[in-house]
Amino acid sequence: MIDGINKIELLPTNFLEADISEELKRLFFESQSIQAAIAFWTLNKRKLRELAGNNSLRVLGSRDSFLCVDLQPPTDLDALCELASENVKIFLNLRRLAQGFNRYSESAGLLHTKFLISQNRNNQIELWIGSHNWTEFALAGINIEASIAIHMDTNSRLYYQARQFINTIRSYCEPFNEHNIEYYKKLQEHLYKTETGETIIELEGNNVNHLIGKVIRILGTETSDFKSVSKVGRNVKLSIHDSNNESQKYLYECNIIKSGLLKRTNPNADEISLEGKHRYAFTERKIFPFLKSKENIPRETLEKAKFFVSIEILRLNHKNYSLYEPKEKKINLWEKNLADPFLKRIKKRILIKNKDIRLCILSPADPDKVVTDEYKSQLLLLPEATLFQKRQTKDYKLISRKIVKVEE
Repeated sequence: MIDGINKIELLPTNFLEADISEELKRLFFESQSIQAAIAFWTLNKRKLRELAGNNSLRVLGSRDSFLCVDLQPPTDLDALCELASENVKIFLNLRRLAQGFNRYSESAGLLHTKFLISQNRNNQIELWIGSHNWTEFALAGINIEASIAIHMDTNSRLYYQARQFINTIRSYCEPFNEHNIEYYKKLQEHLYKTETGETIIELEGNNVNHLIGKVIRILGTETSDFKSVSKVGRNVKLSIHDSNNESQKYLYECNIIKSGLLKRTNPNADEISLEGKHRYAFTERKIFPFLKSKENIPRETLEKAKFFVSIEILRLNHKNYSLYEPKEKKINLWEKNLADPFLKRIKKRILIKNKDIRLCILSPADPDKVVTDEYKSQLLLLPEATLFQKRQTKDYKLISRKIVKVEE
Protein backbone atom coordinates (compact mmCIF):
# COMPACT_ATOMS: atom_id res chain seq x y z
CA MET A 1 0.00 0.00 0.00
CA ILE A 2 1.46 3.36 -1.08
CA ASP A 3 0.05 6.49 0.55
CA GLY A 4 -3.31 4.90 1.28
CA ILE A 5 -3.73 3.35 -2.19
CA ASN A 6 -5.00 -0.24 -1.98
CA LYS A 7 -5.60 -1.30 -5.59
CA ILE A 8 -5.35 0.02 -9.16
CA GLU A 9 -7.21 -1.60 -12.05
CA LEU A 10 -7.81 -0.98 -15.74
CA LEU A 11 -11.33 -0.48 -17.09
CA PRO A 12 -12.31 -2.40 -19.10
CA THR A 13 -10.47 -5.34 -17.59
CA ASN A 14 -10.73 -7.27 -20.89
CA PHE A 15 -10.27 -5.52 -24.23
CA LEU A 16 -12.64 -7.96 -25.96
CA GLU A 17 -15.34 -7.28 -23.35
CA ALA A 18 -15.26 -3.50 -23.33
CA ASP A 19 -18.70 -2.94 -21.78
CA ILE A 20 -18.05 -1.50 -18.29
CA SER A 21 -21.70 -1.40 -17.20
CA GLU A 22 -21.16 -4.23 -14.68
CA GLU A 23 -18.34 -2.24 -13.06
CA LEU A 24 -20.66 0.78 -12.99
CA LYS A 25 -23.44 -1.19 -11.32
CA ARG A 26 -21.02 -2.48 -8.71
CA LEU A 27 -19.70 1.05 -8.13
CA PHE A 28 -23.16 2.54 -7.55
CA PHE A 29 -24.25 -0.40 -5.40
CA GLU A 30 -21.34 0.27 -3.03
CA SER A 31 -21.42 4.09 -3.20
CA GLN A 32 -22.85 6.58 -0.77
CA SER A 33 -21.95 9.58 -2.94
CA ILE A 34 -20.38 10.32 -6.31
CA GLN A 35 -18.80 13.54 -7.48
CA ALA A 36 -17.93 13.67 -11.18
CA ALA A 37 -16.68 16.04 -13.87
CA ILE A 38 -17.63 14.59 -17.25
CA ALA A 39 -17.16 16.41 -20.55
CA PHE A 40 -20.10 14.84 -22.42
CA TRP A 41 -23.22 13.41 -20.79
CA THR A 42 -26.06 11.90 -22.85
CA LEU A 43 -27.71 9.44 -20.41
CA ASN A 44 -31.33 10.05 -19.43
CA LYS A 45 -32.89 8.35 -16.40
CA ARG A 46 -33.81 5.16 -18.25
CA LYS A 47 -30.42 4.74 -19.91
CA LEU A 48 -28.58 5.58 -16.67
CA ARG A 49 -30.47 2.85 -14.80
CA GLU A 50 -29.79 0.42 -17.63
CA LEU A 51 -26.04 1.02 -17.62
CA ALA A 52 -25.36 1.89 -13.96
CA GLY A 53 -28.14 0.06 -12.10
CA ASN A 54 -31.18 1.07 -10.07
CA ASN A 55 -29.02 2.66 -7.33
CA SER A 56 -27.57 5.23 -9.70
CA LEU A 57 -30.25 7.92 -9.30
CA ARG A 58 -30.37 7.48 -5.52
CA VAL A 59 -26.61 7.90 -5.21
CA LEU A 60 -26.38 10.85 -7.63
CA GLY A 61 -29.22 12.53 -5.75
CA SER A 62 -27.54 12.19 -2.36
CA ARG A 63 -26.51 15.25 -0.37
CA ASP A 64 -22.77 15.09 -1.16
CA SER A 65 -23.03 14.09 -4.84
CA PHE A 66 -22.79 16.40 -7.85
CA LEU A 67 -22.05 16.36 -11.58
CA CYS A 68 -20.06 18.90 -13.59
CA VAL A 69 -20.75 18.69 -17.34
CA ASP A 70 -19.69 20.73 -20.37
CA LEU A 71 -22.38 22.45 -22.42
CA GLN A 72 -20.97 21.48 -25.80
CA PRO A 73 -22.53 18.74 -27.94
CA PRO A 74 -23.14 15.86 -27.68
CA THR A 75 -24.21 16.64 -24.09
CA ASP A 76 -27.98 16.04 -23.92
CA LEU A 77 -29.60 18.91 -22.04
CA ASP A 78 -32.98 17.21 -21.85
CA ALA A 79 -31.32 14.22 -20.17
CA LEU A 80 -29.69 16.55 -17.64
CA CYS A 81 -33.08 18.16 -17.03
CA GLU A 82 -34.50 14.72 -16.21
CA LEU A 83 -31.70 14.10 -13.70
CA ALA A 84 -32.16 17.55 -12.15
CA SER A 85 -35.83 16.70 -11.57
CA GLU A 86 -34.58 13.78 -9.42
CA ASN A 87 -32.59 16.20 -7.19
CA VAL A 88 -29.26 15.50 -8.88
CA LYS A 89 -27.05 18.57 -8.40
CA ILE A 90 -25.67 19.49 -11.83
CA PHE A 91 -23.19 22.22 -12.73
CA LEU A 92 -22.62 23.36 -16.32
CA ASN A 93 -19.46 24.78 -17.83
CA LEU A 94 -20.91 27.54 -20.02
CA ARG A 95 -17.73 29.29 -21.12
CA ARG A 96 -16.24 28.81 -24.57
CA LEU A 97 -13.22 29.77 -26.63
CA ALA A 98 -13.53 33.01 -28.55
CA GLN A 99 -13.38 33.05 -32.33
CA GLY A 100 -9.78 33.39 -33.39
CA PHE A 101 -8.70 31.03 -30.62
CA ASN A 102 -10.94 28.06 -31.45
CA ARG A 103 -8.76 27.07 -34.39
CA TYR A 104 -6.15 26.01 -31.84
CA SER A 105 -8.58 23.46 -30.41
CA GLU A 106 -11.15 21.14 -31.99
CA SER A 107 -13.36 21.69 -28.96
CA ALA A 108 -15.24 24.92 -28.30
CA GLY A 109 -15.73 24.02 -24.65
CA LEU A 110 -13.02 23.87 -22.01
CA LEU A 111 -14.13 21.04 -19.71
CA HIS A 112 -12.61 17.80 -21.04
CA THR A 113 -12.25 15.73 -17.87
CA LYS A 114 -13.66 12.23 -17.29
CA PHE A 115 -13.12 12.24 -13.55
CA LEU A 116 -15.16 10.56 -10.80
CA ILE A 117 -14.79 10.22 -7.02
CA SER A 118 -16.92 7.65 -5.21
CA GLN A 119 -17.13 7.28 -1.43
CA ASN A 120 -18.56 3.92 -0.41
CA ARG A 121 -20.30 2.69 2.72
CA ASN A 122 -17.02 1.41 4.21
CA ASN A 123 -15.52 4.89 3.92
CA GLN A 124 -13.32 3.72 1.05
CA ILE A 125 -12.68 5.86 -2.03
CA GLU A 126 -12.66 5.00 -5.72
CA LEU A 127 -11.16 7.48 -8.18
CA TRP A 128 -11.91 6.89 -11.87
CA ILE A 129 -9.81 8.79 -14.42
CA GLY A 130 -9.75 8.04 -18.13
CA SER A 131 -11.40 8.59 -21.48
CA HIS A 132 -14.97 7.44 -20.78
CA ASN A 133 -17.54 10.13 -21.38
CA TRP A 134 -20.97 9.19 -20.02
CA THR A 135 -22.49 8.23 -23.33
CA GLU A 136 -23.84 4.85 -24.34
CA PHE A 137 -21.15 4.39 -26.98
CA ALA A 138 -18.41 4.97 -24.40
CA LEU A 139 -19.79 2.96 -21.47
CA ALA A 140 -21.27 0.03 -23.43
CA GLY A 141 -17.98 -0.65 -25.20
CA ILE A 142 -18.79 0.50 -28.73
CA ASN A 143 -16.00 3.11 -28.57
CA ILE A 144 -12.45 2.10 -27.70
CA GLU A 145 -12.05 3.70 -24.26
CA ALA A 146 -9.85 3.17 -21.22
CA SER A 147 -9.94 4.36 -17.61
CA ILE A 148 -8.06 3.65 -14.40
CA ALA A 149 -9.90 2.87 -11.15
CA ILE A 150 -7.85 3.66 -8.03
CA HIS A 151 -9.07 2.25 -4.70
CA MET A 152 -7.79 4.15 -1.64
CA ASP A 153 -8.40 5.20 1.95
CA THR A 154 -9.78 8.59 2.93
CA ASN A 155 -6.38 9.52 4.41
CA SER A 156 -4.66 9.15 1.03
CA ARG A 157 -2.92 12.28 -0.24
CA LEU A 158 -4.25 11.49 -3.72
CA TYR A 159 -7.83 11.61 -2.42
CA TYR A 160 -7.16 15.03 -0.89
CA GLN A 161 -5.77 16.29 -4.23
CA ALA A 162 -8.66 14.81 -6.23
CA ARG A 163 -11.25 16.38 -3.95
CA GLN A 164 -9.57 19.79 -4.25
CA PHE A 165 -9.43 19.40 -8.02
CA ILE A 166 -13.09 18.51 -8.52
CA ASN A 167 -14.27 21.27 -6.17
CA THR A 168 -12.25 23.75 -8.23
CA ILE A 169 -13.95 22.50 -11.39
CA ARG A 170 -17.33 22.96 -9.72
CA SER A 171 -16.39 26.57 -8.83
CA TYR A 172 -15.82 27.26 -12.55
CA CYS A 173 -19.31 26.01 -13.44
CA GLU A 174 -22.83 27.37 -13.06
CA PRO A 175 -25.64 25.53 -11.24
CA PHE A 176 -28.03 23.90 -13.70
CA ASN A 177 -31.45 25.59 -13.67
CA GLU A 178 -34.32 23.60 -15.19
CA HIS A 179 -36.16 26.84 -16.00
CA ASN A 180 -33.28 27.92 -18.25
CA ILE A 181 -33.38 24.85 -20.50
CA GLU A 182 -34.23 26.85 -23.65
CA TYR A 183 -31.40 29.26 -22.85
CA TYR A 184 -28.94 26.37 -22.53
CA LYS A 185 -30.15 24.86 -25.80
CA LYS A 186 -29.70 28.13 -27.64
CA LEU A 187 -26.15 28.48 -26.28
CA GLN A 188 -25.37 24.89 -27.26
CA GLU A 189 -26.80 25.42 -30.73
CA HIS A 190 -24.43 28.34 -31.28
CA LEU A 191 -21.31 26.54 -30.06
CA TYR A 192 -21.12 24.71 -33.35
CA LYS A 193 -23.06 26.34 -36.15
CA THR A 194 -24.36 23.56 -38.36
CA GLU A 195 -24.82 24.53 -41.97
CA THR A 196 -28.37 24.62 -43.26
CA GLY A 197 -29.36 23.17 -46.62
CA GLU A 198 -27.64 20.95 -49.18
CA THR A 199 -24.45 21.40 -51.18
CA ILE A 200 -25.52 22.63 -54.61
CA ILE A 201 -23.37 23.22 -57.70
CA GLU A 202 -25.07 25.68 -60.10
CA LEU A 203 -24.38 25.87 -63.83
CA GLU A 204 -26.06 26.56 -67.13
CA GLY A 205 -25.57 24.84 -70.47
CA ASN A 206 -27.03 23.40 -73.66
CA ASN A 207 -28.38 19.86 -73.96
CA VAL A 208 -28.56 19.38 -70.21
CA ASN A 209 -31.72 17.28 -70.01
CA HIS A 210 -29.95 13.94 -70.56
CA LEU A 211 -26.88 14.01 -68.32
CA ILE A 212 -27.50 10.80 -66.34
CA GLY A 213 -24.42 8.57 -66.47
CA LYS A 214 -22.18 11.36 -67.76
CA VAL A 215 -19.02 12.63 -66.08
CA ILE A 216 -18.39 16.38 -66.10
CA ARG A 217 -15.44 18.36 -64.83
CA ILE A 218 -15.57 21.65 -62.98
CA LEU A 219 -12.57 23.94 -62.63
CA GLY A 220 -12.40 26.98 -60.40
CA THR A 221 -10.21 29.61 -58.83
CA GLU A 222 -11.75 29.75 -55.33
CA THR A 223 -10.19 27.36 -52.80
CA SER A 224 -13.26 27.81 -50.58
CA ASP A 225 -15.26 26.13 -53.36
CA PHE A 226 -12.76 23.28 -53.43
CA LYS A 227 -13.22 22.63 -49.71
CA SER A 228 -16.91 22.01 -50.37
CA VAL A 229 -16.27 19.35 -53.04
CA SER A 230 -12.84 17.94 -52.21
CA LYS A 231 -14.07 14.72 -50.60
CA VAL A 232 -14.18 11.86 -53.11
CA GLY A 233 -17.28 9.70 -52.68
CA ARG A 234 -19.42 12.54 -51.37
CA ASN A 235 -22.85 13.12 -52.87
CA VAL A 236 -23.72 16.61 -54.10
CA LYS A 237 -26.50 18.05 -56.22
CA LEU A 238 -26.16 19.80 -59.56
CA SER A 239 -28.73 22.46 -60.46
CA ILE A 240 -28.33 23.32 -64.12
CA HIS A 241 -30.28 25.79 -66.25
CA ASP A 242 -31.11 25.08 -69.88
CA SER A 243 -29.54 28.03 -71.72
CA ASN A 244 -32.02 27.66 -74.60
CA ASN A 245 -35.03 27.71 -72.25
CA GLU A 246 -34.31 29.96 -69.28
CA SER A 247 -37.40 28.84 -67.39
CA GLN A 248 -36.26 25.21 -67.36
CA LYS A 249 -33.67 23.75 -65.04
CA TYR A 250 -32.78 20.26 -63.79
CA LEU A 251 -31.68 18.99 -60.39
CA TYR A 252 -29.33 16.00 -60.59
CA GLU A 253 -27.87 13.87 -57.83
CA CYS A 254 -24.14 13.40 -58.35
CA ASN A 255 -21.14 11.66 -56.86
CA ILE A 256 -17.65 13.17 -56.59
CA ILE A 257 -15.31 10.65 -58.23
CA LYS A 258 -12.09 12.68 -58.40
CA SER A 259 -10.81 16.03 -57.16
CA GLY A 260 -7.52 17.82 -56.64
CA LEU A 261 -5.55 21.03 -56.50
CA LEU A 262 -3.85 22.09 -59.71
CA LYS A 263 -0.33 23.34 -60.34
CA ARG A 264 -1.14 26.99 -59.66
CA THR A 265 -2.04 26.08 -56.06
CA ASN A 266 0.03 22.93 -55.61
CA PRO A 267 3.41 22.79 -57.43
CA ASN A 268 3.49 19.04 -56.83
CA ALA A 269 0.35 18.49 -58.90
CA ASP A 270 2.21 17.95 -62.19
CA GLU A 271 1.04 14.36 -62.54
CA ILE A 272 -2.66 15.30 -62.58
CA SER A 273 -3.80 15.00 -66.18
CA LEU A 274 -6.98 16.56 -67.52
CA GLU A 275 -6.24 15.79 -71.15
CA GLY A 276 -8.96 14.52 -73.45
CA LYS A 277 -12.36 15.83 -74.41
CA HIS A 278 -14.76 16.52 -71.57
CA ARG A 279 -17.85 18.50 -70.80
CA TYR A 280 -16.49 21.06 -68.34
CA ALA A 281 -17.29 24.33 -66.65
CA PHE A 282 -14.89 26.99 -65.39
CA THR A 283 -15.60 29.81 -62.99
CA GLU A 284 -13.54 32.78 -61.83
CA ARG A 285 -16.55 34.20 -59.97
CA LYS A 286 -16.90 36.77 -62.72
CA ILE A 287 -19.62 35.14 -64.79
CA PHE A 288 -22.17 32.44 -64.10
CA PRO A 289 -20.39 29.24 -65.21
CA PHE A 290 -21.40 27.59 -68.47
CA LEU A 291 -21.11 23.84 -69.09
CA LYS A 292 -19.19 23.52 -72.34
CA SER A 293 -19.77 20.85 -74.94
CA LYS A 294 -17.37 17.91 -75.01
CA GLU A 295 -13.98 19.43 -75.92
CA ASN A 296 -10.39 19.74 -74.79
CA ILE A 297 -9.90 22.05 -71.83
CA PRO A 298 -7.91 25.08 -73.07
CA ARG A 299 -4.41 25.50 -71.65
CA GLU A 300 -5.18 29.07 -70.47
CA THR A 301 -8.07 27.68 -68.41
CA LEU A 302 -5.82 25.04 -66.83
CA GLU A 303 -3.25 27.74 -66.01
CA LYS A 304 -5.85 29.91 -64.27
CA ALA A 305 -7.65 27.16 -62.39
CA LYS A 306 -6.63 26.29 -58.83
CA PHE A 307 -8.65 23.10 -58.53
CA PHE A 308 -10.75 20.59 -60.44
CA VAL A 309 -13.50 18.16 -59.49
CA SER A 310 -14.98 15.35 -61.57
CA ILE A 311 -18.58 14.44 -60.83
CA GLU A 312 -20.65 11.55 -62.11
CA ILE A 313 -24.32 12.31 -62.70
CA LEU A 314 -26.31 9.53 -61.03
CA ARG A 315 -29.98 10.39 -61.40
CA LEU A 316 -32.48 13.18 -62.01
CA ASN A 317 -34.13 14.41 -58.83
CA HIS A 318 -36.52 17.09 -60.03
CA LYS A 319 -37.42 19.39 -62.90
CA ASN A 320 -39.87 21.56 -60.96
CA TYR A 321 -38.14 23.01 -57.94
CA SER A 322 -36.76 26.21 -56.45
CA LEU A 323 -33.60 26.91 -54.50
CA TYR A 324 -33.62 29.14 -51.43
CA GLU A 325 -30.61 30.67 -49.75
CA PRO A 326 -30.81 30.36 -45.96
CA LYS A 327 -29.86 33.45 -43.97
CA GLU A 328 -29.85 33.51 -40.18
CA LYS A 329 -30.29 36.60 -38.07
CA LYS A 330 -27.06 37.21 -36.17
CA ILE A 331 -27.36 36.82 -32.43
CA ASN A 332 -24.78 37.96 -29.90
CA LEU A 333 -24.99 35.18 -27.33
CA TRP A 334 -21.43 35.40 -26.03
CA GLU A 335 -19.46 38.18 -24.38
CA LYS A 336 -15.81 38.68 -23.44
CA ASN A 337 -15.26 38.17 -19.74
CA LEU A 338 -12.01 39.63 -18.43
CA ALA A 339 -13.06 38.71 -14.87
CA ASP A 340 -13.60 35.01 -15.56
CA PRO A 341 -11.93 32.99 -12.76
CA PHE A 342 -10.76 30.50 -15.36
CA LEU A 343 -8.34 33.13 -16.69
CA LYS A 344 -6.33 32.94 -13.45
CA ARG A 345 -5.56 29.34 -14.36
CA ILE A 346 -4.17 30.13 -17.80
CA LYS A 347 -2.78 33.66 -17.51
CA LYS A 348 0.81 32.37 -17.39
CA ARG A 349 0.27 30.06 -20.35
CA ILE A 350 0.92 32.27 -23.37
CA LEU A 351 0.55 29.52 -25.96
CA ILE A 352 -0.74 31.61 -28.84
CA LYS A 353 1.57 34.14 -30.43
CA ASN A 354 0.35 37.67 -31.05
CA LYS A 355 -2.89 37.10 -29.16
CA ASP A 356 -4.01 38.50 -25.83
CA ILE A 357 -4.82 35.39 -23.80
CA ARG A 358 -7.22 37.46 -21.65
CA LEU A 359 -9.57 37.68 -24.62
CA CYS A 360 -9.76 33.93 -25.28
CA ILE A 361 -12.66 33.20 -22.90
CA LEU A 362 -16.27 34.07 -23.67
CA SER A 363 -19.16 33.80 -21.22
CA PRO A 364 -22.82 33.64 -22.20
CA ALA A 365 -24.96 36.74 -22.22
CA ASP A 366 -27.60 37.15 -19.55
CA PRO A 367 -30.41 34.58 -20.01
CA ASP A 368 -33.12 37.25 -19.76
CA LYS A 369 -31.48 38.98 -22.70
CA VAL A 370 -30.99 35.86 -24.81
CA VAL A 371 -34.40 34.24 -24.46
CA THR A 372 -36.38 37.18 -25.80
CA ASP A 373 -38.11 37.37 -29.16
CA GLU A 374 -35.52 39.92 -30.28
CA TYR A 375 -32.71 37.41 -29.89
CA LYS A 376 -34.46 34.29 -31.17
CA SER A 377 -32.82 32.86 -34.28
CA GLN A 378 -34.77 33.63 -37.42
CA LEU A 379 -34.09 31.60 -40.55
CA LEU A 380 -34.80 33.76 -43.61
CA LEU A 381 -35.18 32.06 -46.98
CA LEU A 382 -34.05 34.26 -49.87
CA PRO A 383 -35.72 33.26 -53.16
CA GLU A 384 -33.65 32.02 -56.07
CA ALA A 385 -32.48 34.53 -58.65
CA THR A 386 -33.44 34.12 -62.29
CA LEU A 387 -30.84 32.90 -64.78
CA PHE A 388 -30.60 36.46 -66.14
CA GLN A 389 -29.90 37.80 -62.64
CA LYS A 390 -27.29 35.09 -62.01
CA ARG A 391 -25.49 36.06 -65.21
CA GLN A 392 -25.42 39.71 -64.08
CA THR A 393 -24.03 38.95 -60.62
CA LYS A 394 -20.27 39.41 -60.52
CA ASP A 395 -19.70 37.30 -57.44
CA TYR A 396 -22.17 34.42 -57.78
CA LYS A 397 -21.01 31.36 -55.90
CA LEU A 398 -20.40 28.23 -57.94
CA ILE A 399 -20.99 26.02 -54.89
CA SER A 400 -23.23 26.97 -51.99
CA ARG A 401 -25.68 25.54 -49.51
CA LYS A 402 -29.31 25.93 -50.54
CA ILE A 403 -32.67 24.61 -49.42
CA VAL A 404 -34.49 22.72 -52.18
CA LYS A 405 -38.28 23.09 -52.34
CA VAL A 406 -40.09 20.91 -54.85
CA GLU A 407 -43.00 22.56 -56.64
CA GLU A 408 -46.15 20.50 -57.10
